[in-house]
Formats: sequence, C-alpha cells, structure tokens
Amino acid sequence: MNHPYTLLTLFLSGFLFQGLQAQEDKYTLLTEPFNQRPVAMHKGQLQFNAGYRLAARTGLYDNAGEKIDLKEDGTAVAGHGYFFDLRFGILEFLEVAAEMNYLKQGIRGLTREYISNNDWLTVTELTEYKGFEDFLLSATLRLPFLPDFADLGFTGFCSFPTAKHKPPRPGHTIEHTDPLQNWTTISYRHYEKNGSGTLFYGAGGTAKIRAGHFAAMFSGLYMTPAGETESTRWDADLTGSTFTYTESTYSLKPPAELDINAAAHYQAAGWLNLFLGGEYYRTIGGWFEKYSQKYACPEMSLTALSAGFEIQVSPRLRLLEYARFPVGGRNTYSSFIIHTGLSYNLIF
Repeated sequence: MNHPYTLLTLFLSGFLFQGLQAQEDKYTLLTEPFNQRPVAMHKGQLQFNAGYRLAARTGLYDNAGEKIDLKEDGTAVAGHGYFFDLRFGILEFLEVAAEMNYLKQGIRGLTREYISNNDWLTVTELTEYKGFEDFLLSATLRLPFLPDFADLGFTGFCSFPTAKHKPPRPGHTIEHTDPLQNWTTISYRHYEKNGSGTLFYGAGGTAKIRAGHFAAMFSGLYMTPAGETESTRWDADLTGSTFTYTESTYSLKPPAELDINAAAHYQAAGWLNLFLGGEYYRTIGGWFEKYSQKYACPEMSLTALSAGFEIQVSPRLRLLEYARFPVGGRNTYSSFIIHTGLSYNLIF
C-alpha cells in the first residue's frame, strides 16, 4: 500500500535534485574565474556591460613620433566616454553582441594674444566632439574540440552609420571685454560628431592559453569602410562684430583601422584577476577632399600599456578597473586613460 507514496517521494526528490543541480551549474558558470572562462558566452548566457572612461590628453605625437607636452602651453584636456554592450550566447560556441558608445571631449587650441598700438586682441579656439558612435553588431564563433588549455574564437563585425556625422554650424563669438582699452576676445567654437558616416565591416580573432593560475590573451581586429561618404565644412567670415557662415559639402573615405591586443593574466583568487597588457592601434589609408583636391589622411598609430584587475563582486556582478599608459605613436594624442566597468550576467 505504500508503493504509490514511495514512487511519488522518489519523483519529487529527483525533480528537486535536478532543480538544485541546475542552480548549482548556473552558479558555477556565473562565478567562473577568468583564467577558465571561454572567449565567448555560454549557451543561454546574457551579459550587459557598462563602463566609464576618463581620458586625460596631456601630450601629442607628431608625424615623426616626437611627443609634444600639451601641459606647457595649457592645451591639455580631458575626455569622457560611456560604453554599453549586450552579449548573448545562442549556442555554446556562438555569441552575438551589440555595442553603442557615447563620447564627449574637447580639444583646445593655443590661446593667442595680439597687441597693436592700443588694441588688445585675444583669440581662443575649442573643438568639441560630442555624441554617440555608430551602432556595432558582431558574431563570434568559438572553435569546439580544443584542448582544455586553449581557446580560440573568430569574430565578424559590422558598424552601421546610425550616429550623427555632419557637424552643426560653429558657435564663434566676439566680445569687447574692455571697450575703454580696446580689449577684444574672439572665441572660435567648432562642434563635431562621432559618427563615421559610412558602413564599416571587419573581422578579428581571440586566442586564450591557460596554465594553472595564469592565462594569456591575444586579440586582433581589422575594420574597413564600405565606401566613401559626404560631410559638411563650415567657412566663417567676420565682419565687424558679426560672423557669417557658408556651408559646403565634401567627399571623404575614412581610414581602415587595425587594433592588436595582448595581455597576461594571473588568477590571484577565485574572485580576483590581475592583468598586464599592451595595445597597438593604427589607421590605414583613407582620404578627404578640400577645394576639389583629394588629400591622404595622415596615418595614425598608438602603442600603449595597461594594468588592471577584475573582481567578482557577486555571482552576477563583476567589476573591471584598469589604467592605460601611452608609450609611443604618430599623429595622435597621448592620453592617459582610467576605465571603470561593470558586467551583469544571467544564464537562462
């Protein structure tokens, strides 16, 4: 007479055990240390990343690679970046991701002063970059059947020109700050957007090698524009105390981009990962039109080192913090960067 109750008890016990085992499996995957984590999301894993980056532009690398100190002439400036991406594991070896970033930074020109007879003239210049970047989609295919100490994934990228690209009209001003002494200040204000204006596509790869508490990461990315686009150029004329603007369009083709990264990681504890890394960034090709003539875009390059850590704050939340130090480059700014990021994870 007790057989039905015994069978029911066994069924409920098995169901409860499977539920606890599933919860335990999810916990194990969510708290996976970095050195054991694959290069793509697990099947059913949803990850939301958000970050803030402070970039202090204190130097400039010229065409010969010589560094110019911007602090000496008072043109050093800070930039702010807000980064968002969403990743999901469709299969254990297939991940899709979407990314959208917002950047705000200002570039000051050297303040110039002119004195002629009793006239005093001060000229300032500021170029402001503000707005979203283009919308980026990617898919990563992770190779199966690799040995436990190695991981390899290949990624395809496509950046859609969703962000604003053409700059609005400048906001130059002229102010007679002291009419009695003929003291005048002219402020040139240029406003730029962060969109590229054209479709970009590219491919990359990521490799990870594990050895005990250590891991090495290598990644590369190449992005190239699908074609040329148009932008807006503003010319300004000053008549008396009034600026008049003339808008014209010109063609351009943004340069391709190459980004290579390498890092050494040490899993100091199950919840703490420390790392040292290096990055090489370079633009290739590209041109812009000016007065019906085409000019090649100056080739930009930057080499930087980084150091940071990742903390497992809770089973679902991770904290990432790192600093990046530029060590060389051409035709680009030397920016010291501090990045803080949060990663929230779920497994369905």
